[in-house]
Amino acid sequence: MADSKNAKHPDSTFDTEYSYNQATITRGGHEFHINDAPGKESLRWAHTKGSYIEINHEGRLVQAVVDKSYQYNADGVSVTVDGHSDTKTSGTVRDNSDGARSSETGGNIYTGGGGISIHGTQDSSISSSAGGDKFETTSGNIVTDHEGSVNHNITGDFVECITGNKSEILMGDWAFNNQSGSVDMQIDSGKFRLFDASDILIESQTKITFKVGSSIIVMKSDGISITSPAIDFVKA
Repeated sequence: MADSKNAKHPDSTFDTEYSYNQATITRGGHEFHINDAPGKESLRWAHTKGSYIEINHEGRLVQAVVDKSYQYNADGVSVTVDGHSDTKTSGTVRDNSDGARSSETGGNIYTGGGGISIHGTQDSSISSSAGGDKFETTSGNIVTDHEGSVNHNITGDFVECITGNKSEILMGDWAFNNQSGSVDMQIDSGKFRLFDASDILIESQTKITFKVGSSIIVMKSDGISITSPAIDFVKA
C-alpha cells in the first residue's frame, strides 16, 4: 500500500547567476524569473503570499499553493501519466459525478481504510464479477440484510467451515432437492436434532428415533423397535 502520510511539495531548486537571470519583482512582492544560466535553465513565478510555479532545468513542474485551489473546465479533461501517479490528502476526499463512472486497471487493485467502509447504491443494482478466485477476510462480525430473495448458483463445490455454533431461523417452508449423488451427515460428537414444534423428529447420538403422533420408530445398533396402534405394510 502507498504511504499514508501527506507528502509536501519538493523544495525549490531554482538557482541562477548574474547576467543570466531576467527578474521582475513588483512593489507588492510578486516575482517573475527567467533563468538562462547554462545547465540551470529554469522558470519561476512566485506570489507574495508564497504560492509559486517553478519549472527546473530538467522540465520538472512544481506548483505550490498556500491557500485553496480551484479549477473549472467548461469541456472535458483528459490526463495521461506515463509513469506513476500518487495522490495524498490529509483531509476528506469527495468525488461526485452526474454521469456514469468507469475504472479499469491492468494490474491489481488494493483498497485499504483505517475506519468504516460503506458501499451502497440508492436506485440501481450492484454487480460484482471476478474472472478468477475471490477471497474475503473479516476479523469481526458480518451482518447482511436482504429485503428480497437470495439465490446462489454454484457449479463447483460448496464448503462451510464453522468453529462456533450455527443457527438458522426459517419463517416459511424448507425444501431440499438432491437430484443426483448421496447425502452424507457425519457427527463426531454431540447430537443431531430436528424439531417440529415441540416434537422431536430425529435425534441421533446412540440411536435414531422417528416419531409421528403416537407412532414411534427407534433405530439402534442392536435392532429396531416400533410402537404404533396399528401397522400397515404396503407393497411398493
